Amino acid sequence: MLEAPCEVQPHNRLDRNIKLKGVRQPRLATRLPWAMGGGAWKDFIRDMVKRGLNTPVLITTDGAPGLIRAVDETWSKSLRQRCLTHKVQNVVDKVPENVRAEVKAAINSSYRAPNREIAEMITTDVLERYQELYPSAMKSFSEDLEACWAHLRYPSIHHKRIRTTNLLERAFGEQKRRTKVIPRFMTEQSCLKLVFATLWQVSQRWHGVRMSEFEQQQLKRLRHELGLASQDASDASLQQVARLTLLFLQQIQDLTH
Repeated sequence: MLEAPCEVQPHNRLDRNIKLKGVRQPRLATRLPWAMGGGAWKDFIRDMVKRGLNTPVLITTDGAPGLIRAVDETWSKSLRQRCLTHKVQNVVDKVPENVRAEVKAAINSSYRAPNREIAEMITTDVLERYQELYPSAMKSFSEDLEACWAHLRYPSIHHKRIRTTNLLERAFGEQKRRTKVIPRFMTEQSCLKLVFATLWQVSQRWHGVRMSEFEQQQLKRLRHELGLASQDASDASLQQVARLTLLFLQQIQDLTH
């Protein structure tokens, strides 16, 4: 999970935080750069890779252009998920206040569809209903749709947790609460120490995503589809998914008799 800057104090910004879901322990990294461009983000990601970060299957980001460019260039085969909390807010900000609840419900029905096919059908309907009334909002809604739907390729039980950067937002809120009582930091290092300690403490309360054997096999199959796994390992994963699916169906059949 990657997100663009969050203010800490005037002229002191926490710009680089990452949490990748699906690992046993959260991976956190913090940096205090002086720029937000793609180059700064690429340097940050490269540093994480050097320290042992494997190629992720999915990266959840906000809409910062420099961040998106760095992720797409560094992990071209991985899925990029657009944070839907930010995306929905961007869309509803472009419609009159009296219809925001209606439009929000409509676009959420697309983003939270059970699969890609249904999401496309709902999106077509939403555009037909609102395109002429709110063209700016529908333009925003239409942009980066592939990234908005990326989470649909994951096991459905994971969708709620991977389609937003809400965990980081809450961590940023806690970090602001800790740092706003300090008039100024004497050194950059003192700022980073306090911010990282706060983030680490918050991360200890993060609950892991459920990873049954079936979901693990689904993710292995997805890695194969994206070209992130070897062919032999992927074939074995596909066979395992088929066996687990058959077993699951047999159990349902036994329960219904």
